[in-house]
This record gives sequence, C-alpha cells and structure tokens, in this order.
Amino acid sequence: MKNRHFNSSFAVHLSSLMAFVCLATLPVLAQKPSPTEWPNLTTVNKPGVRWWWLGSAVDEKNLSWNLASLDQAGIGTVEITPIYGVQGEDAKEVPFLSPRWMQLYTHTVAEANKRSMWVDMNTGTGWPFGGPTIATAQAASRQLIVKQAIKALPGGRATSQRIALRVADTRQQPLATLQALLFVGEDGYREQIPLTLYKEGFLEWGTPQDGIVYALFVGKTLQQVKRAAPGGQGLVMNHFSQAVFNHYVSRFNEAFASSGSPWPHTFFNDSYEVYGADWSENLLEAFKRL
Repeated sequence: MKNRHFNSSFAVHLSSLMAFVCLATLPVLAQKPSPTEWPNLTTVNKPGVRWWWLGSAVDEKNLSWNLASLDQAGIGTVEITPIYGVQGEDAKEVPFLSPRWMQLYTHTVAEANKRSMWVDMNTGTGWPFGGPTIATAQAASRQLIVKQAIKALPGGRATSQRIALRVADTRQQPLATLQALLFVGEDGYREQIPLTLYKEGFLEWGTPQDGIVYALFVGKTLQQVKRAAPGGQGLVMNHFSQAVFNHYVSRFNEAFASSGSPWPHTFFNDSYEVYGADWSENLLEAFKRL
C-alpha cells in the first residue's frame, strides 16, 4: 500500500510540474522572432570575381554586356587579370598596357562606375611579376656556391696559387657574378679573400694551411612569366630588390599617365610563384647594415 500511495503521489506531482513548465514557457513560444538586421547592401559587402581577359581579346560591346550581367547577379567587384589567349583568336588579341588596351580598360571603369562597381587590376599578366621590361640583370636571382679544396705549399708557405672557381651550370656561366670569397682552414681559421684576386674563373691566392675556398656567385633562375598575356611575356623580376620593383612598376605609371586612365580601385598580385629565387645582389650589404 505504501508503494502504491507513493507512486500515485509522485504521478500527481509530476503532472503538476509539467503543467507549470508548459504555462511558464507559453509566453516565450508565443513571441514572434525579431527579423535579422542585415547591413545595407553596398559595393563593400558584395562579392567580387576574378575576370580573366583571355589574350585581352575584348571589345567595348562585350565588356559592357559582361558588366551588366555581373551587376545583375549581385557582383560588386571585378578583378582584371590578362592571361594567355584562345587558339584561333590571335587576331583579336590586344597587347597589355598598349594604348588600345588602356582604352578598353578605361571603358571598363566607366561602365563599372555607372553600376557602382569596383575594378581591381593585376599588376602584371599571368604570374608572377615580370615581363618584357625585365633585363637579365633585373631578373629573379639565386645563390650559387662553388667550393674548392686547396693545400698549403710545403713548409706552410702562402705563395699564390692558381685556383679554378667555375660555376658548373653552363647556362649560368655567362650570367653568374662573384659576390664573396671565404677561406676556411682545417683548424677553423677564416679569412675573407679580396674579390680583386679573382679573374676570368681563376683565383690567384695562397693559403697558409690546408682548407676550402668558398665562392658565392649570384646566378639567375631564368624563370619566365607563366601564362603571360600578349605583351606580358618575359623574365620574372627580382622580387627582393626595391630598385627592380620601382623599375617594374614604372611601366604602369607611364601607361596610366600617357593615357589619362583612372587608377583601379586596387592593384593586386595574382600569385607569388617565384621558384628558386633565394638571393639578391644587395643582400650581403643589407645584412651588414641591419
């Protein structure tokens, strides 16, 4: 009887508790959810798209049509990247940054402005930065280390010897320039060797003990701009040199100044794929200074 009385009492209390919970939550369930407050739709929060100009084979009519379609789809920004052309459409290609190319770009900006769209532009074609204005001396660089074991003359005399120091890669031989010479002796002795003693692939120098001569040459990666558009082909630039970068962008300064074209909303780098570049001609000097 006690168990039966306990179970029935528990059921009454439980049903009362359930009724209280339902009544307590009823006002909450009856409330309407507040609408989500989205920010006003502007160019800032609209999506952007990469806009490949294949061979820059574009014209005013189709540029306007494309921008109208993108605007209708809700796109707020286009990023222009000229790239290699389409086979069979060579006659329609427009060289990058030529007067005609700048006309087409200016038309694009004017059409975009009508729709409150932004136009961004790759500071080059394909990737990485480089092109026809980059000479070999301004191209992406790499370090080349040549080492040569030498022995002291009998009696430890340091009379000059003729030591061959040549870069093995035949492609680099006419390009490589010597930057530093260091001798490391067997007992850890170190000596920086004057560059004036190196001539035509040979070092005229004598060592007081057995050791190794290390020669640091600056070579070139010889990398070409990948997927370059017409007018953008050439060597990849030395990305570690401020002077080379200033020279590279001067081409853009001149094109915009001569055409009177408006600057894009943003310049951007499509992709940093500078393979094998690990040196710059001024690196040793900068290292000592810093």
